[in-house]
Amino acid sequence: MPTIFHKKLDVRAEVDDFSQAQYEMYQTILLELTKSQTATAVANGAVVRAAIKSGFLKGINEAEVPSMKPSAVIWLTKKIHEHVLEVTKVPIDDPN
Repeated sequence: MPTIFHKKLDVRAEVDDFSQAQYEMYQTILLELTKSQTATAVANGAVVRAAIKSGFLKGINEAEVPSMKPSAVIWLTKKIHEHVLEVTKVPIDDPN
Protein backbone atom coordinates (compact mmCIF):
# COMPACT_ATOMS: atom_id res chain seq x y z
CA MET A 1 0.00 0.00 0.00
CA PRO A 2 1.92 3.05 -1.26
CA THR A 3 1.83 6.22 0.81
CA ILE A 4 1.42 9.53 -0.94
CA PHE A 5 2.63 12.60 0.91
CA HIS A 6 2.86 16.31 0.24
CA LYS A 7 4.69 18.13 3.01
CA LYS A 8 3.72 21.70 2.06
CA LEU A 9 0.03 20.81 1.70
CA ASP A 10 0.17 18.60 4.80
CA VAL A 11 -1.55 15.72 3.02
CA ARG A 12 -0.79 12.07 3.68
CA ALA A 13 -2.83 9.14 2.42
CA GLU A 14 -2.46 5.59 1.22
CA VAL A 15 -3.57 4.22 -2.12
CA ASP A 16 -4.28 0.52 -2.51
CA ASP A 17 -4.59 -1.62 -5.58
CA PHE A 18 -8.24 -2.31 -6.27
CA SER A 19 -10.47 -4.99 -7.72
CA GLN A 20 -12.77 -4.72 -10.73
CA ALA A 21 -15.70 -4.39 -8.30
CA GLN A 22 -14.02 -1.45 -6.56
CA TYR A 23 -13.18 0.14 -9.91
CA GLU A 24 -16.82 -0.13 -10.99
CA MET A 25 -17.92 1.33 -7.67
CA TYR A 26 -15.42 4.20 -8.02
CA GLN A 27 -16.65 5.09 -11.50
CA THR A 28 -20.32 4.78 -10.55
CA ILE A 29 -19.88 7.02 -7.49
CA LEU A 30 -17.88 9.49 -9.54
CA LEU A 31 -20.67 9.72 -12.11
CA GLU A 32 -23.30 10.13 -9.40
CA LEU A 33 -21.36 12.88 -7.63
CA THR A 34 -20.73 14.85 -10.81
CA LYS A 35 -24.13 14.39 -12.47
CA SER A 36 -25.27 17.77 -13.83
CA GLN A 37 -22.18 19.47 -12.36
CA THR A 38 -19.76 21.37 -14.55
CA ALA A 39 -17.44 22.94 -11.98
CA THR A 40 -13.90 21.59 -11.86
CA ALA A 41 -13.83 22.05 -8.09
CA VAL A 42 -16.86 19.75 -7.76
CA ALA A 43 -15.21 17.16 -10.00
CA ASN A 44 -11.98 17.24 -7.97
CA GLY A 45 -13.84 16.73 -4.71
CA ALA A 46 -15.86 13.94 -6.32
CA VAL A 47 -12.70 12.08 -7.36
CA VAL A 48 -11.38 12.14 -3.80
CA ARG A 49 -14.74 11.14 -2.29
CA ALA A 50 -15.24 8.33 -4.82
CA ALA A 51 -11.77 6.93 -4.11
CA ILE A 52 -12.49 6.99 -0.35
CA LYS A 53 -15.95 5.43 -0.73
CA SER A 54 -14.70 2.67 -3.02
CA GLY A 55 -12.01 1.79 -0.50
CA PHE A 56 -8.72 2.41 -2.26
CA LEU A 57 -7.85 5.82 -0.77
CA LYS A 58 -7.19 5.53 2.94
CA GLY A 59 -6.04 7.89 5.65
CA ILE A 60 -8.49 10.64 4.75
CA ASN A 61 -12.06 10.70 5.96
CA GLU A 62 -14.75 11.78 3.53
CA ALA A 63 -15.96 14.37 6.05
CA GLU A 64 -12.54 16.08 5.87
CA VAL A 65 -12.72 16.82 2.13
CA PRO A 66 -14.89 19.99 2.30
CA SER A 67 -12.52 21.67 4.74
CA MET A 68 -9.34 20.80 2.85
CA LYS A 69 -7.42 23.41 0.88
CA PRO A 70 -8.42 23.38 -2.79
CA SER A 71 -4.77 22.81 -3.74
CA ALA A 72 -4.70 19.68 -1.55
CA VAL A 73 -7.83 18.30 -3.22
CA ILE A 74 -6.38 19.04 -6.66
CA TRP A 75 -3.11 17.31 -5.72
CA LEU A 76 -4.99 14.28 -4.39
CA THR A 77 -7.08 14.16 -7.57
CA LYS A 78 -3.90 14.10 -9.65
CA LYS A 79 -2.41 11.31 -7.53
CA ILE A 80 -5.65 9.29 -7.67
CA HIS A 81 -5.78 9.59 -11.46
CA GLU A 82 -2.14 8.44 -11.71
CA HIS A 83 -2.90 5.49 -9.44
CA VAL A 84 -6.03 4.47 -11.37
CA LEU A 85 -4.10 4.59 -14.64
CA GLU A 86 -1.31 2.48 -13.17
CA VAL A 87 -3.65 -0.19 -11.77
CA THR A 88 -5.75 -0.42 -14.95
CA LYS A 89 -2.84 -0.38 -17.41
CA VAL A 90 -2.39 -3.60 -19.38
CA PRO A 91 1.24 -4.77 -19.10
CA ILE A 92 3.32 -4.04 -22.22
CA ASP A 93 4.97 -7.47 -22.11
CA ASP A 94 1.62 -9.26 -22.48
CA PRO A 95 2.10 -11.59 -25.49
CA ASN A 96 -1.61 -11.46 -26.34
